[in-house]
Order: sequence, then structure tokens, then C-alpha cells
Amino acid sequence: MITLSQINPPRNSQRQRGAAILIMVLILMLGLITLFTFRMDRRGPELEADRKTALALAQAKEALIGKSATNNVASGTENPGSMPCPDQDNDGGWGKGLPPPSLLATCPSSANVGRLPWYFLQMEELRDGSSENLWLVVDPAFIDRGNPINTNTLSTLTVDGNSVIVAIVAPGSAIAGQNRTGAGVNLPANYLENYTSPITTLPLSAAYNDRILTITAKELFTVVTQRMVREFVKKLAGMGYVTYYPSSYPFPIPPASLPLPLDVWDENEWYSVAVYTPLSATQFKLQFAKCASVFTVTWNGVSSIISRSGSC
Repeated sequence: MITLSQINPPRNSQRQRGAAILIMVLILMLGLITLFTFRMDRRGPELEADRKTALALAQAKEALIGKSATNNVASGTENPGSMPCPDQDNDGGWGKGLPPPSLLATCPSSANVGRLPWYFLQMEELRDGSSENLWLVVDPAFIDRGNPINTNTLSTLTVDGNSVIVAIVAPGSAIAGQNRTGAGVNLPANYLENYTSPITTLPLSAAYNDRILTITAKELFTVVTQRMVREFVKKLAGMGYVTYYPSSYPFPIPPASLPLPLDVWDENEWYSVAVYTPLSATQFKLQFAKCASVFTVTWNGVSSIISRSGSC
């Protein structure tokens, strides 16, 4: 016999079932929140280490390009486009507090791998998320040893099949087989998993934890050529076209037939290729070999105005 209560269950029974479902949902949500929080707690230090590594690599890249574009110290001459000798003994590049000696005497031909010379770059000591100093792999042709460096200089260093001038490496913590104490403290193999060209990066694993940021010729010479245009303007001023040399570099446009010193890279007559094209009596353009940038120099009667179209 079916009773009325079986057909229409009491309201308090429905409420109990609803409350039970709500409690189960809350328990599930609490479990998910706990799991997420646990994972975030474990990932927090990892994410902070990654952030510190990325920041250090970016700062090193900016410093290297800036130093290269303004270079007038390293070898006792101006050599824009060159890179400093990597630090071979973990002292920042030079003896602290001492004036930098000539790189010609201190950077052997084989020393294209070493730590970032942060002291020479006049910056703070940079470390990655594992508290290790950054390392450099520099194409030998771009190390400042007094050799001509310009937009025609070719790099043989490659990272993942791409031609680069510098590979900046965050070595991470030591992996199996790497001894970073005693005699092994300055050996690249104890920090870098792959540092001879061609360099190939790999996913993070127990056998590979390097993080690499590169500097390409396009990135470097997009900045350096801006300085070189000003060098050429200064060179013209030095030829007697203006009396304001060297404070402000204004100059009138010389006759198109005049042989201009635009085949030089700097004041030491190191050679590059810069094509000079007169546009008018008060304007000409410059373009460097293997660089897509076009510089337009305009004489306004008082000073020169340099504008640029495109990057290298």
C-alpha cells in the first residue's frame, strides 16, 4: 500500500539531500583550491627563478649592445661593433679598481667563451635564478683585439641554425658531471652543456638546463650604425667643412664630386662600406653594406639632422 508520504516526501528530507549535495560541492571546491595552492607554492620559487634569469639575460644583452655602440676604450682605440673579451677568471673582466688594460694583451685568441665581464661593462654583477654568473660565447671575429669590425664582418657562431654574434647563457645549477669547485671553477664545461658552434638548445631536463639569449648582427648594427653616421658627420667636419668641430658636428653638404671618407668605419681608417648618395644641395643619404637602414642627413643651415628609415 502506497502512502501519501511516499508520493510526496517530507520537505525536510529534500532539504537534507540538498544540503548534502552542497556540502559535497564545497568539499570538492576546497580540495581543488588546496591542490592549486599546493602547486602554486611549489611553482612559486620556480617562477621567481625564471623571472630573475630572464631579467639578468635581458640586462646583459642591453649592456653589451650599448658598450659596443659606444666603444672607445677596450683596445685603446675606437672600435664600434666589437664585443669585450669574456671573463676568464671570474673577476668581472678586470682587476677591480684598476684601469682596464689593452684587450690586445689580455684576450687570447682562444678566449671566446667565459663569464660576462660585468665589471668591465660598468654594471652590477648579474646572476641567474640559480645564483650563477652569466656566461658568454662570442664569435671570435667580433672580440675586440684591434681587428676591423663593421657590417661586412661575418659571424660563424650559430644558435639553433641562426647566425649570431653573441650567445648569453644562464647556466643554471650544476647537473650530473659538472664540478664547479676547485680547479673546475672556471671551466666552461662545468657550467654550459653546449657551447661550441653550432649551438643547439634543448628542452629543460636533468641533462640540460642552460637558458640562452642571443645578439644578432641585425640587432647590434641597428644601434652601431646610428653612431657611425655621426662619426662620418664628424669626419666631414674635420675635413674643414665647418668650424664647430667637434662640439656639434654641423656641416654643409660638400660637392658630390668630392671623394668622401665614407669607406672608413672609425677614425683609425678601418674599412667598411657606406654608400653616399646626394639627394639635393642640402641633403644626402647613407646606407651601410648588409644593413637595410637608410640614413638621411639634412643640413638646415645651422646643424645636421639625421633621420633613419628601417632597421638593419
